[in-house]
Amino acid sequence: MRFYDFRTPVLIAFEGLDGSGKSTSISFISKKIEEYGFKVGIFKYSSSRKDLIGKTITYLYKSESQGSFLRRWLIRFRPIQAILYNIQARLNYCDIGEISSLDVVIYDRCAVTAFIAHTNIEEEKLGTQFIISFLESQFVPDYVIYLKIDPIMALSRISSRSQGNWTDEEVDKIGAMEHNYNRLLNATWCPYPLTKIKKWFVVNGMRPQVEVVHDIEVIIKQILNIERGEKLEKKM
Repeated sequence: MRFYDFRTPVLIAFEGLDGSGKSTSISFISKKIEEYGFKVGIFKYSSSRKDLIGKTITYLYKSESQGSFLRRWLIRFRPIQAILYNIQARLNYCDIGEISSLDVVIYDRCAVTAFIAHTNIEEEKLGTQFIISFLESQFVPDYVIYLKIDPIMALSRISSRSQGNWTDEEVDKIGAMEHNYNRLLNATWCPYPLTKIKKWFVVNGMRPQVEVVHDIEVIIKQILNIERGEKLEKKM
């Protein structure tokens, strides 16, 4: 017999390259979960902020600042970026409110992003992975829904969104991120905090949005049935 702790929300993260449709899918599925009778909170790992941390992160990735020596140095010294994002994530997490009152928390990116965006073979040797492991344990979900799309499509969507201000370095970064996602999915690399993830679900994000969200709804029902089966049965 399983004992359900309704005071602890189920943590479901959406991951994928920029432009894969995470925000659109989250908007749809959060409403569906509420229709099932569950209270939902949405956590955006790196949402835009007007505070000092948010402005600093914006500066780091702003294309017109590429020639700045300070920007180049900060981008190459990844631990600083990891710390900035973690501080912002903690501030964003507070915006959810009282976590214990929620049934489900949906992460728009999570600790997975921290590892795949800020870790490569060289940086692991410099200890970046250790730093992220120390900082990110709070943002490890129970389940991950990964929206998989081709990097070329991702770059096309990003470019149309940002008026084509993407640099070669950012193009390279997209490819590196996809490589690290594949490493996680193929279990050839898994930082210790991420071993707590119960299951990954992969959704083909290249298809029409209606098909994508249908698959996600099926997955969400599976997760809720596992974690909140008795309550879900009463609501359906």
